[in-house]
Amino acid sequence: MDFETIIVISLRDLNFDNIDHMLSDKEIKGRFRELAMKFHPDRQIFEDDIYFKKINNAKDFLLEHLDQVNQFIAKTNPQILREDILKKEEAKAKQQKFEQEQRKKEEEERKVWEEAEQKRKTKEKEEKFKREEEERRQKQEAERRRKEAEIRKKIEEKIKFEKWYNSLSPKEKRKYDRERNKKIRQEKKRKYLITHPNYKRNKSILITSIFALIICGGLLYWRLSIYPVDFYKKGILLYENKEYNLAIEQFEKAGNYKDSQTYLKRSQGEILISEGKLHEAGFLFGSINNFEEYQRSKELLWNDYVVSQTIAMSNDYMVAIKKDGSLIGEQLNKKEHEYIDFLSWKNITYLAMTSDTIIGLGSDGRVHVEGKSSLKNKVKGWKNIVQIYSVGDIVFGLKADGTIVHTSSSNNKVLKEIKNWKNIVNFDIAESTYSPYDSDNTYYYYYVAGVSVDGKVYYLDDDNRYSETILTWSDIKMVSLSYGEWIGIHIVGLKNDNTVVACGTDYSGVCKVDSWKDVIQVHTLPTYTFGLKSD
Repeated sequence: MDFETIIVISLRDLNFDNIDHMLSDKEIKGRFRELAMKFHPDRQIFEDDIYFKKINNAKDFLLEHLDQVNQFIAKTNPQILREDILKKEEAKAKQQKFEQEQRKKEEEERKVWEEAEQKRKTKEKEEKFKREEEERRQKQEAERRRKEAEIRKKIEEKIKFEKWYNSLSPKEKRKYDRERNKKIRQEKKRKYLITHPNYKRNKSILITSIFALIICGGLLYWRLSIYPVDFYKKGILLYENKEYNLAIEQFEKAGNYKDSQTYLKRSQGEILISEGKLHEAGFLFGSINNFEEYQRSKELLWNDYVVSQTIAMSNDYMVAIKKDGSLIGEQLNKKEHEYIDFLSWKNITYLAMTSDTIIGLGSDGRVHVEGKSSLKNKVKGWKNIVQIYSVGDIVFGLKADGTIVHTSSSNNKVLKEIKNWKNIVNFDIAESTYSPYDSDNTYYYYYVAGVSVDGKVYYLDDDNRYSETILTWSDIKMVSLSYGEWIGIHIVGLKNDNTVVACGTDYSGVCKVDSWKDVIQVHTLPTYTFGLKSD
């Protein structure tokens, strides 16, 4: 049985055979009540409740499927659908009209209420303002009367007081003035304490703080000046008696008192010497900014590694060191450059030169510069230097403690990294430049090789091209490197057994040094490698 047939049967059971309008749930329930009164089993008209069940099932079906039932009715009778639509639209229009009228009425009532409320608030504000104005006027009048009364009273009291005061004798007047001034001071103090309730507490805190500062200052003075004195004196005695281990303990307790740190390093250096660690002792003495320790560092270490450079030359000057440490030189180009006065230098042990600047290393470990004033200022604070180099406009210095310093403020990674090298006894550096065709900028690249006291080699350049090869070298005591434009870089190392190794660009055979023996110094240029033999 299909769905439409069930709808027809259900409509017929509830006597909706010739329905000509849409059904509603109210209408279906009303029809069911009418038929239930007739077919209910309690009426006892019928023998069983079969008719009641039929109308009850029909009612449940129609209510459950009311939308489908109305669609079926409209389908069978289109006129009913149109009439139903018209009725719904008419009812909707009536409802909208009613709601519109209702909103209009509510709006009018709201406006009337707001106007009344506004008038009420305005009236209340005016009345409140009048009351406040009246109260303020009354207060001002009362205040004015009170002040007038006080003034009259003060005038009367003043007249009375002057009359009484004039009747006193001079002695009585002086006594009264003293008592009066005392009362005035007490009253001022009382008022101050009232207005400053924490005065006494703050005063006691201030006094306590002052005493605490005095005590702390005394303790600090004792700790820095008096307390370390005993340790320092004991350390000096132990150092003079060559009891260096005990002296170290005392100098550590003395802290930074006077030259305690200098004696501490001296004691540590003496211990290293006694243990046969001369090179380590040389580095340690080289870290002390003192001429005596600098000379001792050179004796222990640097005289074996540093080779003096006694001649230096540029396009404008040629300079040499004489036996007595003074200089002799010649200005080669007198037209383009002013004369640089360097002949007054004394005790020079090493020379370097840039295009227009002469750099000399004194026997005291200080660097002298004549030429560029900026370089002079940058090397002014250098101490304990054992070797100097110059590349371009940069001056490099090897310190007696095995570290490297230079005058460049560039952020170049090579120049920054070499400042972290330790225990260096020899190094060399080369520079290359690059100017792109489409730019006016010039870029600088640096190649640095250094030898540590244990014979290991450090190497840095901007692309680490030869690092892997050079870092495998061992037992090296001297390096030299050179860069040539369109040629490249090559590095030469002198070993402790006086043989030579090399790597890099083998231009014109500059790296063919494997057969060299009994060599004590090496030096490279872009197209040459030189060796000085022991004979």
